[in-house]
Amino acid sequence: MPEIAAFFKVPLRTLEDRYTNDPKVRAAIDQGREVGKLSVRRKQMQIMNDHDNPTMAIWLGKQLLGQRDKHDVVTEDKSSQALSEAFNILNDMVKHRQS
Repeated sequence: MPEIAAFFKVPLRTLEDRYTNDPKVRAAIDQGREVGKLSVRRKQMQIMNDHDNPTMAIWLGKQLLGQRDKHDVVTEDKSSQALSEAFNILNDMVKHRQS
């Protein structure tokens, strides 16, 4: 929004209010954002093809398109085991204190 406000030379707050309250303004801005994303995707492919620079294409995708690396993470729920261990420690402390 700051870039759009600067381009049209309007206060940011005014633009944000219009975006919130005027469906036509919201539609125009949303459409412009989607067209911009399409341009970035096209540029990614051009950079990869013309300059053989996949790093730049990846960076652009992450910064402007919300793309990210996929990491599969497997976790195991050990909350009941941790709670049981905590009670055992507390019981040991109480027994040790009573001795």
